[in-house]
Amino acid sequence: MLRVPAMLLASAGHDLHLAHDGEQSLAVANEYRPNEVLLDIGLPKLGGHELSRRLRQQDRGKALILIASTGSD
Repeated sequence: MLRVPAMLLASAGHDLHLAHDGEQSLAVANEYRPNEVLLDIGLPKLGGHELSRRLRQQDRGKALILIASTGSD
């Protein structure tokens, strides 16, 4: 998970909406309509690659900034 970056962004005053799996992430993105998404490639239930694909398929997803990270080697 991206706990440390989330804490840093929150402490800098950014408005964050956290989700703990890919399905929840998609729901949160659809509700809050962010400009940027910081995601973990290894999300459970719906992986980061699939989440990215689904977000990009939406009209507003074409301009969405996606920042992907992973803890894997």
